Amino acid sequence: MDRQLLMAARTGNLNLIKQLVDAETNILNATSPQGNTALHISTRFRHEDFVEQIMNCHPNLVHKTNLNGETSFHVAAKAGQFDVILLFKATVEDIARVRDKHGDTPLHCAVRNNHKLVIWLLVKGDHEALRLVNNAGESPLVVAIDLGLTPIADSIIFANPSTLDHKGNNGQTPLHRALLSCNFGKFWLFDFV
Repeated sequence: MDRQLLMAARTGNLNLIKQLVDAETNILNATSPQGNTALHISTRFRHEDFVEQIMNCHPNLVHKTNLNGETSFHVAAKAGQFDVILLFKATVEDIARVRDKHGDTPLHCAVRNNHKLVIWLLVKGDHEALRLVNNAGESPLVVAIDLGLTPIADSIIFANPSTLDHKGNNGQTPLHRALLSCNFGKFWLFDFV
């Protein structure tokens, strides 16, 4: 990836990106050693205008993955970039269902990083996405339970009670996982008080 392009993506410099694209139209297809495009990088740093400009110039980059199989949606969800997710949701269908090489969806990423608002934006109109499991057999609810994120786990159960029916690769339900991780009491104490 060109140094100027990397700097433009990190800083959100729209003038520089326009100059670079005018000079070489394919420059936005360049990647970092980790396989990240300028869209991945600008997403991470919350440069909404820059992200929108790239999406308009090169819409094909929206679904491009890095070496971990992550799209810019995954990057935005990990970083809790609510405004950037809003941009993606306006143009991309089923954003909450896109998977990386580990089977994680942006929902898994948002839960793992405790970004509650991003989670609800991703599942707005698609609560069934909360039932999706990664390659390890983990649903977003199981991830929340394993990390002790009680408020998120409670919200997931409230939004889609059928998430409790999931059985992981080892046959355990989310309730088994909560009990084994000593979080069982935390979840149910609030329901009975």
